[in-house]
Amino acid sequence: MHRKDYDAAVEAYTRAMELKSELVEANPDCAEFVRGLTQMQRGVVYLRMGELDSAMADFDRAVELLPEFWRPLRWRGRVWAARGAWPEALEEYARALACGKDVDSGMTLHCERGLAYLEMGELDKAAEDFRKGIAVESAGRGEGEDESAGTLRELRELGRESRDWEEEVWEEVWDAADLHFWLADALAWKEDWRGAVAECAAAMESAPDWVALRKKRGELYLENGEYALAVRDLTRAVRLSPKCAEAYRSRGRAYERMGKKWRAKRDAWRAGKI
Repeated sequence: MHRKDYDAAVEAYTRAMELKSELVEANPDCAEFVRGLTQMQRGVVYLRMGELDSAMADFDRAVELLPEFWRPLRWRGRVWAARGAWPEALEEYARALACGKDVDSGMTLHCERGLAYLEMGELDKAAEDFRKGIAVESAGRGEGEDESAGTLRELRELGRESRDWEEEVWEEVWDAADLHFWLADALAWKEDWRGAVAECAAAMESAPDWVALRKKRGELYLENGEYALAVRDLTRAVRLSPKCAEAYRSRGRAYERMGKKWRAKRDAWRAGKI
């Protein structure tokens, strides 16, 4: 999204907060809920623009309006993470996990808290969170959908000016493939190559054509000395994304260790041309 598009989104959300929508007029009891969602979504746009203070101000207001709702807390955790304030981010994620009841909240929050632990170098805690997120997905969708889903549908049906931005913001959640991907990363840092490869395989069940995943598993095979398997995955990665220079470089290293010097040089040349 370009800067001018972000500016337009901020303007749309600001107007939406000032107007009395048909939804609020028809359902006065949900007025604070609607205002809280709109405030939160404007904060997400600010976050993407890198305006962390404005984002935090919107998320703070959204938390005041929706104290039992996990999403504003999650986004506030993202601001702390963007600032490198990891203990504060962990606190927000813990509060959000206490509020979230559906599978999206469990998977997303465990993934993001796991990423925070990963940045802090606490690999065991990171792996534990990623596994908890995977367990949430395995257990199914729970007792129902996110409490806000019906309200969001009604807002979109009204054709509000910020509808497109709402949809984009709302769909930013993590899934099982993401959790397996990052668990593989945590295991790789611990040099558990076989465990990391197994997690990549689990992620590929739902995301077989994810370039970063193919590249990751290829590089894990490379580290483990399984060069033919590395070449196979990295070849798939460059076919899916011909401009992925890192995949060419890694495949070149695999070829070099296999004694295929000409192919190694060719991949190094290709990577340099991208």
